[in-house]
Amino acid sequence: MGDLMTDKVLTISHAANKPGTITKSEVSAVTFPTSRNAGFPVNRSDRNSTSLKLFSAALGFQRVQLVAFLLLGLLLAGVVFLLPTMVDPAKVADISEAQAEPEKIIAPPDSPWNDAQLAKQRREAQEVLSRILDIQGKLEDKKVQLWAAAPFEQAMQTAASGDEQYRQRNFTQAQNNYKSSLTQFETIQAKVETVFQQQMSQGLKALDDNQPKVALESYDLALSLKPDSIEADQGYRRAEVLEEVMGLVKNGKHLLKTKKLQAAKEAFEQALALDSKSAPAQQQLATTKQAITDDNFSSAMSQGYAALNQQQYPKAIKSFSAAGKIKPAAKDAKSALVQATNKDIQSNIAAYLVKADSLEKQEQWQQANDFYDKMLALDSSVIKARIGAIRTQARAKLDNQLTNTLGAPKRLTSQAVYVQAQDLYQEAVKIKNPGSRLNGQTAQLNKLLNQLTQPIVVKFESNNQTDVTLYKFGKLGSFSAKSMDLKPGKYTLIGSRKGYRDVRREFTVMPGELDTTIVVQCVEKITNG
Repeated sequence: MGDLMTDKVLTISHAANKPGTITKSEVSAVTFPTSRNAGFPVNRSDRNSTSLKLFSAALGFQRVQLVAFLLLGLLLAGVVFLLPTMVDPAKVADISEAQAEPEKIIAPPDSPWNDAQLAKQRREAQEVLSRILDIQGKLEDKKVQLWAAAPFEQAMQTAASGDEQYRQRNFTQAQNNYKSSLTQFETIQAKVETVFQQQMSQGLKALDDNQPKVALESYDLALSLKPDSIEADQGYRRAEVLEEVMGLVKNGKHLLKTKKLQAAKEAFEQALALDSKSAPAQQQLATTKQAITDDNFSSAMSQGYAALNQQQYPKAIKSFSAAGKIKPAAKDAKSALVQATNKDIQSNIAAYLVKADSLEKQEQWQQANDFYDKMLALDSSVIKARIGAIRTQARAKLDNQLTNTLGAPKRLTSQAVYVQAQDLYQEAVKIKNPGSRLNGQTAQLNKLLNQLTQPIVVKFESNNQTDVTLYKFGKLGSFSAKSMDLKPGKYTLIGSRKGYRDVRREFTVMPGELDTTIVVQCVEKITNG
């Protein structure tokens, strides 16, 4: 394509060689510009050369070429018919020799425009080719021969046809072929996502169908199409361990069938540790867990009914409660728990009634009341418990008051307390079937109340120098010994003596006390300064 194609112009020497004409010996081949040599520059020396002048003359010749052909035809006719009669044989021979010489072809001049166009076409073809090579490399990296072999080969052949045209310097046709090939490659490239999704689907199906080889091939190709795909990488890793997972699942199924539930559970868990997305392992693990749940539930229910039949109600309640936690929605566990609870309540109430009755007979009123309260906490509708609670509460209160009164007899020396004790005594003696404890309490209180009304002889001793006064009673004067009848109660003695510090003595007179001698005397002198 880069060779210059030239058109030849033959200059004919006039026989007479007139002045100003160009002779045959002076004419050289002149290259005319054509569409094939356009674009080549003409240098400065060529512009002034004889060739350029001849080129200019040839341009004129081209303009009158048609006329020249007509004139040459006429001239040829004259030569054939008239020239032999007008010249001698020697001249004819010279002319024949001259005509026998070969014609000289004049080449056309350089063609810069045409060459520039060819160069442009060549560059464009190379640009398209560069894009083709880029896509080709990417497709080959994506193992295109495995999923688009025929279209890829067709695109390669189209590109090869472009190469053939390129070698023949038919750059326009080469570029067309390259563009066609590029379109074919781009069409293949546009299918990458579709093929990727197909391979992912095939890989997943192969995993579900337990076909490790197919799964590995599918995910391997998917990774070739998208090396950064996390999903494809995960699928490939699952395919790598699929055989081991299948073995664990198979073993787990056998263990499940032979009722070795815990061992089966461990096998399926190991399978899921290798492939957490394994559907068979997930399904079998769920089945195994359900079997374990059913087994535990059945065991708990059996233990509960056994305890219920043996009237071990707390144990039955515990078992039925455990069964309810295993299967919260199980109605039979709820029903059995209610039954066991009711039995336990009835049993406890019966036992509490026996204990409360026994404590009442022992006049342990507060303890009996505690058991009635427990019964009411279990079932507030139990009449015996409600009546018993009221009765024992009143008796416990009375017993407590009697105990406190008898336990602090000196308080009875207070008139207000003494009156309260009298009221308490009247309340106690009205109780029907009082019991030995209450009888003893009332008798003791009655005796105490009577004693508190009887005077008691009280002895006083002094030093005969101390002036003694009995508070709220009067002056006793100075004495060495004196006796008085005093009712039980609290008293205060005050002793005074000139030059000595006063003394104060408080004492209580109570029935039954053997030593009632009170000493009062001032013995501590008061010092001045």
